[in-house]
Amino acid sequence: MGMYLSYKEADSASIERMIARCGEESPKEDNLSGCGNSLPEEPEVYILSEVEAKGEVCYLDKMWDGLHCLLTGAGACSPVSENLLSEAVVGGQAYSDEGAYFVSYISPERLPQILAALNEFDLEAALEAFSPEHFEREGIYPHIWLREDKEELKCELRAVFLVLRDFYDRMVKKNRGVIMSLY
Repeated sequence: MGMYLSYKEADSASIERMIARCGEESPKEDNLSGCGNSLPEEPEVYILSEVEAKGEVCYLDKMWDGLHCLLTGAGACSPVSENLLSEAVVGGQAYSDEGAYFVSYISPERLPQILAALNEFDLEAALEAFSPEHFEREGIYPHIWLREDKEELKCELRAVFLVLRDFYDRMVKKNRGVIMSLY
């Protein structure tokens, strides 16, 4: 079974309900796997039921950790504090079951800053510097970096970057936020 990261369109009220449901007492932004905030059972079911069904959804499938590493140089399980590019992939405050699942969010007010950082990011320079060996040493999920063709991996990373950036652009234009869930 793979681990997939999905991004769901959300208004401020949906985000506030998610925060209340998860029991935001002392959110931490530095470690998704042990943030200490409670996560409802079956996080994906919860998120799908809380966010309007008609909203847009964006999936990065298995490349979420690779995209985070391309943007920041580090894996997504250790988000980079105060880094808009890190936030672009994993959101700000994470709620975890201290296992493999988490939910997070980006507010409609914060999303324009994150989109600006993505628009300023030099994707082609990052892809030129892309090192499958670095990704493997960092333990970046999925563990394909030395088994797959480097050029194909670069194409996949480019594609997920563009998909996420374009999704955020649409959310900013609609003044919406995003709820993320890893499952």
